Amino acid sequence: MTKKRIVIILSIIAFGTLILISIYYATHKEDPSQAYLKDAVQITHDIDTGELITVDPNLTSQTEGTRTVAILGVNKLVEENVLQEQISFVKDKLNEFSKQRLQNKYDTITIRPEGLVNNDDVITTTIRLGQSEEILPITITASRFGPTRIVIEDPSNKYGGQYDSGEVVFGAD
Repeated sequence: MTKKRIVIILSIIAFGTLILISIYYATHKEDPSQAYLKDAVQITHDIDTGELITVDPNLTSQTEGTRTVAILGVNKLVEENVLQEQISFVKDKLNEFSKQRLQNKYDTITIRPEGLVNNDDVITTTIRLGQSEEILPITITASRFGPTRIVIEDPSNKYGGQYDSGEVVFGAD
């Protein structure tokens, strides 16, 4: 083979390779829904419970005044035989605590299963604020035939001191 033929063959191979690469990149674009998920949707994997929280700004309110915190770790309360209306009360009061004391700074509050103790319907454990290292002690009183109350301790007085939800009794009238 002559040098001229070798140069022509190598040029054809190089040109063909460039055409194949161009075709590949032109036809293999990222799925738009996946690009949206990467850019807009926030996925949180909870440190304590392993729960996944997906926040899509197009499906939730954008205003600070109506923002609510996601309460994680509720399954442990169900395991401890806490009634559904008491669980709703706990969620409401943790949202109230978040709004009043934390100014909704954290997206989640986790009722931590580790160290949770139930002693005659008085549950003591800790809560994690968001996915941070901020952990506060909490006592949940959830008697089937008596009071329901949550008390969040704030030993360093960083969040306005002790939070007491006040006592509510659920039951038949």
